[in-house]
This record gives sequence, C-alpha cells and structure tokens, in this order.
Amino acid sequence: ILLLQTIQMSSAILVMRNSLLKAFRFSPIVLVTSVALDNFINFVITFLLIATPAIFLSGVSLQGLLLLPLCMIPVLIGTMALSLLFSLMNVFLRDTSFVLSFAFSIFFFLTPIFYPIEYIPLHLRWVVQWNPFYHLIHPFRAAILDFEIMNFIDVWLKAMMWAAAMVIMSVLYWRKKRNGIYIHL
Repeated sequence: ILLLQTIQMSSAILVMRNSLLKAFRFSPIVLVTSVALDNFINFVITFLLIATPAIFLSGVSLQGLLLLPLCMIPVLIGTMALSLLFSLMNVFLRDTSFVLSFAFSIFFFLTPIFYPIEYIPLHLRWVVQWNPFYHLIHPFRAAILDFEIMNFIDVWLKAMMWAAAMVIMSVLYWRKKRNGIYIHL
C-alpha cells in the first residue's frame, strides 16, 4: 500500500505545487522525494506498530525478522523512482494520475501479498513475474513467511534489480523531459 499511496500522491504533486516550483525555481525532485520519504517514514512506524506483535506471536524465524530492514531498501528505491517517473509524466500527460489509480488497483490484486503465487494458474504466472510490485514486496514474504537464507538473498537481489531498473527509467525520462517541465506547468 505504501507503493500505491506514494506514487498516487506524488504523481500530481508537481502540477499541484506548480506555483511553488515557479516561485523558487528549485528541483522538482525535491518535492517528489519529500512525499516519498514522508510516506516511507509513516510506513516504517506503522509497520513496526502492527507487525511486531503479530510476528512475535506467530513464531516466525528471528533470522528473517532481522532482515526486514533490508527488505525496505528496494521498496524505498523503487517507490521513489516510480514516483519521480509518474510525477514527470503527469506534467506532460495530465491524465496520468487518473490512469494510475485504475492501473494500480489491477496491479494490487495481481500482486500475491495475502496469497501465495502457487494459487495463480501456471499459464498466468508470467503476469506476476512482470509485475514490479511483486518483486519489491516479495522479500518481505521471503523473510517472514518461509525464511531460508539463500532464497531470501535471491529474492532480495531480484528486488534490487527491479528497483535499479526503475531508477534507470526515471533518470532517462528525467534527462529527456527536465527542460520542458516549467514550460508545461
């Protein structure tokens, strides 16, 4: 939910705060990053408050619990990258935020969070494998539900690769469109 809320909130931030950007002429990345970091801090606090008692009462592996801060790294990186990408897209294509809310509701149900991937038929698993949210959230499942160190490392590295791909896409789009931002605001 952190991913969805942050990206939806930040997708419209540049358009909503265009007077602030024009008045002070600072980098739009600052606004997007502030939204992402604010939501991430709220997520960490909420996660600790809700998950701590639930995890300790369920008898989950302590080794997996110690790796939960590592799980948050690809989520933060991927969220910030997608937030920047979609906020820039919204400057040039104003309906981006509306399309995102529809697309994200579909992606949310296609992301195995509360159900294992084995519940998805084999011929449809490719959809999940190309869902970036699945790869960003999967390290949490690997650390909490079925912890095995080699599996966790594999899942975490895949999440980091997906986050890096999102950063690359965002940086390339930023470099292409950064000169036209103030014109389109």
